[in-house]
Amino acid sequence: MEGANGKILDTEDPNVVIKKVHRRNRAQHRTGSLRAEEQMRLQENCRRLCEDLDFKVLYVPKAWGAERFQYKMNRICVDTPLELTEAQNHPVFEELKQFYTKCKRRFLFPADVELYIQPDGRVAMVDFDKFARWRPTGEIVFPWGLTASDKVLLEPLGLSSLA
Repeated sequence: MEGANGKILDTEDPNVVIKKVHRRNRAQHRTGSLRAEEQMRLQENCRRLCEDLDFKVLYVPKAWGAERFQYKMNRICVDTPLELTEAQNHPVFEELKQFYTKCKRRFLFPADVELYIQPDGRVAMVDFDKFARWRPTGEIVFPWGLTASDKVLLEPLGLSSLA
């Protein structure tokens, strides 16, 4: 799989993939995503948060081994994506609300994460390349300078009550 800011590479281990972040070689170029080390750190923090909250549906795959432009993570099934805007009609929605509430208390805004329904019914959350800072004023500030209102970003997700 390849996205705008990186790609997922297979490994010899059927349970492990590599998240490779695209390199930016041009001077003065602002990237639209976080660096690999920061993505891995956020993914692991979110994994532990889901475990601490004892979620039954939502989970984050384990991530480790960060290098400059890549890290490893547990493989997930990507056959059945679940759009965040459609998650309101899925059992994962209550846990997503709790997840965003806890992130807000930590001043983190999980932007543009991806959800995939797994064969066992759980929902895996991946793609931690666009997390932002959630200011107490309700303003969301992305690392590359973009600023937006939390109301504007949360409404399409059905999470406007968190704003």
